[in-house]
Amino acid sequence: METSTQFRYQPLPTSSSIRLLRIREFVSTLDYDLVEVDLETNPVYDALSYTWHLKEQSSTTSGVDSECGGSINCNGMKLDVTANLRDGLLRLEHLRQNTLIWIDAICINQQDLEERSAQVNMMGRIFHSARTVVVWLGEPRSGPNVQTVEETIKFMERLPRIKERQSESVSDYEATAVAALREMALTTHTSDWLCLGEFFYRSWFKRCWIIQETVLASIIEVYYGPTYIPWALLQNAARLLDVARRLSFYSQLWREQKMAIFGSIPMILLAREYYHRGKLWRLETHLALSRTYQVTDQRDKIYALLGISDRSSLESPVVELSTFNADYTKSIEQVYTECTVHLVEGQAGLSVLSMVEARSYPAPRPIPSWVPDFSVPPNPPPLAIHGECPFSAGGSAGPRPTVSPDRKELHLPAAVRLGRISRTSETGEEIYSLERMTHFFRLLADPALRLAKPATPAAAEALWRTLIGDLAEDQHPAPASLGVSFNQWVTYLVIRALDTASHASTHAADHFPDGESPPEPIPIFNSSVHRARLEVTRRFAGTFLRMCSARRVFSTEQGGLGIAHQGARVGDEVVIVPGAAVPFVVREIESGVYVLIGEAFVHGVMDGEALEGKDPLDLKGLRVV
Repeated sequence: METSTQFRYQPLPTSSSIRLLRIREFVSTLDYDLVEVDLETNPVYDALSYTWHLKEQSSTTSGVDSECGGSINCNGMKLDVTANLRDGLLRLEHLRQNTLIWIDAICINQQDLEERSAQVNMMGRIFHSARTVVVWLGEPRSGPNVQTVEETIKFMERLPRIKERQSESVSDYEATAVAALREMALTTHTSDWLCLGEFFYRSWFKRCWIIQETVLASIIEVYYGPTYIPWALLQNAARLLDVARRLSFYSQLWREQKMAIFGSIPMILLAREYYHRGKLWRLETHLALSRTYQVTDQRDKIYALLGISDRSSLESPVVELSTFNADYTKSIEQVYTECTVHLVEGQAGLSVLSMVEARSYPAPRPIPSWVPDFSVPPNPPPLAIHGECPFSAGGSAGPRPTVSPDRKELHLPAAVRLGRISRTSETGEEIYSLERMTHFFRLLADPALRLAKPATPAAAEALWRTLIGDLAEDQHPAPASLGVSFNQWVTYLVIRALDTASHASTHAADHFPDGESPPEPIPIFNSSVHRARLEVTRRFAGTFLRMCSARRVFSTEQGGLGIAHQGARVGDEVVIVPGAAVPFVVREIESGVYVLIGEAFVHGVMDGEALEGKDPLDLKGLRVV
């Protein structure tokens, strides 16, 4: 029955009250009741996990455009919803008759900021208490070149099932997965992997809120249109796809910028396993690992993670801090700054500074340089929050940082100056693309570098370990076998650079009449022997690209070598703060006042060597704004 009266929310009676949508026993064609319950009474209900707006085109059953949405009848009144939610409700009428279900867009008065804040602070409890979390992926896309849901599921079922035991390490799992996928590659079409990749590229898998919703769920049911997909099947496929996309014989299938989200899906699965073993990751770990996920409201980049995080890092042993909770009356800048202050002055300490992303100055968002802009992806991902951080450049402890009352200035009581940057290379992405290698080769050939012993195997090892931050395959120090791959990689770069330069000289465009094009260069690695060598080469090249795609190699005036944030430039200063895991790059903007550029790896100082023999009382502090 259609109605024109717009739905009006009534205030919830208690602090533990929520609303639930009742799906009637008969097919009601989008006609529902919204009831109030108190979580203290342990009501039986399900919770919906979905995407408000679908960016991908879908063949919606409602026939309503994804951006425009539609409406439902609720308690005899009209309530507007997005098209994807409307489609999901039409499916749920057949799947969940006579059921109470919690749906954020319907059960929270989104216009009442006070209620919205209070309900979001309860969402951890809401999803933990739900009988089942129903995942709605949307309606399948249709088209002549689109693989059907059934075909995608059949490929998932063909994938090897690799049991992850509690005692297995990540490397053990990956070794088993790589062996299975190499064997499977002989009988697998690349189109199957591409279609699986497209499946996991749906909007739902990019939402920040799904981290909390799936981690807390007791039971998860996944629906793609009318098709049910077992969670265990989807989980296995996600893990194997993450491994497959990093293998050399599959790597050409993926474009890194499009498929970056895949690397984060296994993070959700691991966090879920930890939670169901009674463990929680600290908030700064979740923040570092979830930056690629998307939200409608940028404050939710933090609020969506509070319900599944160990909040001990927000508590200070010496400073009394107010409780940090969701509050939608505050601006994005206020939320990001307040969260960072809690982390810096709390137990997280200086590790949060590693999350600062590349930004121009003046910055696009009016926040201090030491406050991460959580609304953008981490570029590059932080070194200091990489599982258990293997570095201790600043030693185990140091004087605590403090924040000014107006929260604009961070005072670091002590810092060791390692020198100013005298030379930088291109970013790893530019080096790998062979477009601008000149600075890179000149930097590595600089005789002023203070590596172990110039022109010795020890110097070469110090060099390649620096280029990858001495991290590879979840190991620190990186496996020594990467040294062979490094040597072949440098040879490959040199030959390619010479080959490119030769062709550029011989076939320069102005040597040809108007309208003619120079011939294509002949590939230099066209034999089976060369291809085998390239396979070895890719091992180091891939590690370097992952580490340095958004970092630069640099040297200091004192001859130090390191890798730093892509925002680093000549004249910036490299410092080590006592208690910090990694060095930082800072830039003086006026006498004694600095902005934070980002973290760094510097050869020979990552285990506290720079602090040896230093009297902390002799170290000067830093004012960072």
